[in-house]
Amino acid sequence: PAHATVPATVTVTNSVERAVGTFALVKTVTGDQADNPAVPDTVTVTATWDEEGTPGSKTLTVPTDGTPVPFDESLLIGTDVTLTETPLADGSSIAWGAPVWSGTGVAVEGLSAVVTIGRDAEAAVTLENHAATSTAGISLIKGIAGEAADEVDPSTAFPVTVTWTDADDVEQSRELTINAVEPTLLGEQLPAGTVVTITEGTRPGFDTVVWGSITISGDDVDDNGDGSATVIASDQQSDVNLVTVVNEATWAPGTFSLVKSITGVLLDDAAVPESVTVTATWTDADGAQSAEISVPTDGTTVEFPQQLAHGTEVTLTETVAEEGARFTWADPEWSGDRVAVAEDGTVVVTIGAADVAEVSLVNTAVPALGSLTVTKSVTGDGAARSATTVFPVTLTWTDLLGEQQTRDIELVA
Repeated sequence: PAHATVPATVTVTNSVERAVGTFALVKTVTGDQADNPAVPDTVTVTATWDEEGTPGSKTLTVPTDGTPVPFDESLLIGTDVTLTETPLADGSSIAWGAPVWSGTGVAVEGLSAVVTIGRDAEAAVTLENHAATSTAGISLIKGIAGEAADEVDPSTAFPVTVTWTDADDVEQSRELTINAVEPTLLGEQLPAGTVVTITEGTRPGFDTVVWGSITISGDDVDDNGDGSATVIASDQQSDVNLVTVVNEATWAPGTFSLVKSITGVLLDDAAVPESVTVTATWTDADGAQSAEISVPTDGTTVEFPQQLAHGTEVTLTETVAEEGARFTWADPEWSGDRVAVAEDGTVVVTIGAADVAEVSLVNTAVPALGSLTVTKSVTGDGAARSATTVFPVTLTWTDLLGEQQTRDIELVA
């Protein structure tokens, strides 16, 4: 029939759901005046974002007692959300430090935070304000912000140089150390209008931290954007001027290593390869990336040569080696630091800060078993008389591990 020559049309539709994420916001108040009744019960934070060309915004009311407040927006992974706190007013013996932002996916942008939406269902952003006791004159307080802020103890000392020109046109300088626990008072009586330059020195080193931006803020403070700022001395000696120097702590990169071992067969077996290929795939700021790694089968550790961003999830896939005539390969066995094994035989290793995640790969040879039939026949004139005679036979062979095996059997003709 004619209709039999008409090809059938089959439509296959795949539905793709793009991953989304969110976070929670936590507010903390530190400093000598943290328990002052004048500390507000809540603060206001404005969130703005642009999700693939669609702008969004909302206002969050966040308790100052540390109660987490859900962002309550599910945005596409990678969306940047800018958070800005409504400034707090000094008074009632409180001098407020600048907002200090830290937590998952947090980058510092001036006095605001930019939070990149990730896959962490427990992602939290912390907003800290230091409530210092109002003290006349210029004081300095350190703020430690960013994703890796918790790696730096608040009492860590940071060097700061303060310079100005006095009334006799002589340049003056003071070397101070400041921390995030309590303000450091300059302790100088300066004429009104004196221009004071504040310059941060060499920041202390931490293996897991890479220092990012420096933001210097406060009343009448002009941040130069290079780790220095100027502040104008007030015409009122009783005026309080708390200057906050915020350092962004970002995570140091890391990498991983691979070690391969073979079990169930001798390494010098002709069917065992000298190396295997493992493919690493990951996503960074430039998009999807991949690299092939040749890993020896003799247990030699191979370190991946690239440094990857903290938290990067690297998928590792082994190219299956050819099977020998006497054995097959079992599914690869992965283990190691921050390793999650999938059902399909791949593994995801999460990159840490300033360390090398050790990943182990084991391949086990499974003997290809067969059967052997041995029969006994007797010929000659007396064959009939030996019909019930038992003949002992010893079988010997070498297994995959090079060990001699024997079996004793008995045959009847």
